[in-house]
Amino acid sequence: MATLRISDLVRFGNRALEAFDKYLIEQSVKPPVTVLTRYYTTELKISETESKYSGSSKEIQEPQYGVIIHDFLRSQIMETPEANQLVESTVTTFDRNIDQLAPGVDHIGQSRFWLQNFAGKLLDDKVHGRLTSESVVEYASLFMSEFQLLPLEYRQVYHLNGLFLENESVRVRDTVLIRKPKNEDFEYTTPVGVPDFRMRPMQLPSSVLEVNMTASDQNECQEYVQRILDAVRLYKVGSVYSIASHSWKKSVIWPGAESWSFGTPQHPVLIAHTLRKQAEEVFVKFVCTMEKKLRFDPKDKSCRSLTVSLGRYRSALVEPTDHEMKLMTAVMGLESLLTFRKDRGENAFKLGLRVARLLGHAGFQPDSVRSSVVESYELRNKIVHGSYLEESEARRVRELLPQILNFLRISLVGFLLNLEMGANELLAMTDNSLASESENVSLAKTLDGNLHEYKDVFG
Repeated sequence: MATLRISDLVRFGNRALEAFDKYLIEQSVKPPVTVLTRYYTTELKISETESKYSGSSKEIQEPQYGVIIHDFLRSQIMETPEANQLVESTVTTFDRNIDQLAPGVDHIGQSRFWLQNFAGKLLDDKVHGRLTSESVVEYASLFMSEFQLLPLEYRQVYHLNGLFLENESVRVRDTVLIRKPKNEDFEYTTPVGVPDFRMRPMQLPSSVLEVNMTASDQNECQEYVQRILDAVRLYKVGSVYSIASHSWKKSVIWPGAESWSFGTPQHPVLIAHTLRKQAEEVFVKFVCTMEKKLRFDPKDKSCRSLTVSLGRYRSALVEPTDHEMKLMTAVMGLESLLTFRKDRGENAFKLGLRVARLLGHAGFQPDSVRSSVVESYELRNKIVHGSYLEESEARRVRELLPQILNFLRISLVGFLLNLEMGANELLAMTDNSLASESENVSLAKTLDGNLHEYKDVFG
């Protein structure tokens, strides 16, 4: 049996298009018309000081070709000798890969389904005016790439809360753009009378993150986006999180390669900030650097404390919990990063010293840092053990929380920038610096070598 070639698919696709034109004329096919509701935006204003949205809708009519295309392919195309030969060639060429694409399926039947989807995609593009002179070759190449298990193109759009922009957009990488929300972000069409989860934006995003990348699967994309968001949160203390996301996988063999998902439930943003024009260059450089540093293996034992601490920083910022739980989580994040198991019983004392020493090299007043850490640790103990907090203590929790989150953020950045050294070695160097001025000078040089270009990030 012949090996499947791109030229075979191109020939098959072109013949399907030609046959469809003849079919519509000879059969005098008229597509049914469906009434749809088109939702569109009439007003949109989003900033740290004002968020305003209003929209309207109208009924429209669109021809529906779905059933016509399906019936045409089943009756006119998929039982032809050419289609049967392509199905057999697909199975012969990619027999093992089919088991990875769809485990346990009948290879002949599944390959026929995929070939029909390939032709159906071309016909759907044709009736909706999306077909170009390059479409057939492009889709044939994509068909082969999917069977070869090659990385595919993904597009992801995340509606974010907590980060505002002064400019219209900022390009982080060729694959990553952060921009202001646009009218079309809230415009869509749905059948009349059919409920839709996007009926109105229940929570307006402060910005939109667009990611276009090539990846082996959706998990790889999500991990990349998580690193980008973690890097953004490390730039400034900000409760930046996704409230909704929309993803597409470029595929010709799978129908419905598009999905919506919703993130953290709606809750007030703890800390939001606006990215100013003059800060964009540093922001881009910092986010790109942090994203690379965050590629460490979370299962690596040497990075365990960093993984736990980063997770607690993230949780304290974006989880919908009260201030007491957030402070407890943030302090535990510092503990994960800056204490040893042998410190038990002296955690508050040693944690205060270490954080003060590290942040002293980032421009903070060590005595003030140590005092805030020790006080927060005492409050953390009360919260952990369920003790009642007096009104004055609850007020202190709210006052201390932004400070502790910032201390944790800067500590994480310092450890990430010195990732090659290792967390335990940097922690040991910090301890040694408390007893020796020469060791303190060495610590200062180590930190300054990586921190100096981001000094504006440590406010």
